[in-house]
Amino acid sequence: PAVTKLNEVIVLRGLLAPFGHVAYSAIAVGALWRVKGGERFTWAMLKDARFLGLFAVAVALHAFWNSPLFPSDGFPWIKVAVVVVIGWGLIFSLVQDGLRQIRKEQDDVVNAD
Repeated sequence: PAVTKLNEVIVLRGLLAPFGHVAYSAIAVGALWRVKGGERFTWAMLKDARFLGLFAVAVALHAFWNSPLFPSDGFPWIKVAVVVVIGWGLIFSLVQDGLRQIRKEQDDVVNAD
C-alpha cells in the first residue's frame, strides 16, 4: 500500500539525514567559521575563496545526491558512500582545524601570563 511505502521513505530519509542536509550544512557553516575566525561577520566573507570552495563542495554533494546517477530501488549505497567519504571527511578536517585554533588560543593565554 501507498502508506507503507511512504513510511519506508520517511524512515529511510530520517536515517540518512546525517549524511545529507546535516553534512551539507556543517560544511557550509565550517567554511564560514574558517573565514570568520575571531572577526565580526561581514557579508564580504561570503566572497572569500576559502568559503566559496567549501560551499561549492557542499552544493555539489547535494546535487550529486539529488541526481539520477546511480539509481537504486532500495538503499542508495553509492551515494551514501560518496557523501560520507567526501562530506564527513571535510567535516572532520574542519573540526580538527577548530581544535587546533582552540589549542592555540589556550597556549596564547597561558603564555601571556
